[in-house]
Amino acid sequence: MNLIILLEEDFINEKKVRLSGRRLKHILDVHRAKVGDNLRVGILNGKIGLGTITHMNDEFLDMDVELTEDPPKPSNVQLILAMPRPKVFKRLIQDISTMGIKKIYIIKTWRVEKSFWNSPVLEEENLFETMILGLEQAKDTILPEIKVIKLFKPFVEDEIPDIIK
Repeated sequence: MNLIILLEEDFINEKKVRLSGRRLKHILDVHRAKVGDNLRVGILNGKIGLGTITHMNDEFLDMDVELTEDPPKPSNVQLILAMPRPKVFKRLIQDISTMGIKKIYIIKTWRVEKSFWNSPVLEEENLFETMILGLEQAKDTILPEIKVIKLFKPFVEDEIPDIIK
């Protein structure tokens, strides 16, 4: 985790956040941070800056944050791909998020197994968590947009010309 992504619900007040769960575990186990340490932080879809740990225990940590920098500029690349196997899809979404691609089109084609579309990987919460992991590695805060396209021919005829422009 090169950047700790902050969510609106993490904020106690305008300049203070409280973290727990996966992010706390990572800060303790990987960063081996302690009170007074500074870590790179960024609010989801917003600015990036520094967080100074002010209080820490096994259940949560508090941080004073100062968000001063804009996130990196998004890539002009838009990715169109057929739905791969769910395990591969999960890894791909994380890697695509890390690369800075902000528009992803997942297309249903006749070769894609119908069972793939019922995978829990496609649930909004799971996609969100996977994209967050990619953003943390990329030091980025802007969440990619994923569009699931169920009909191939209308997409190619109606939307591809606008995407190409």
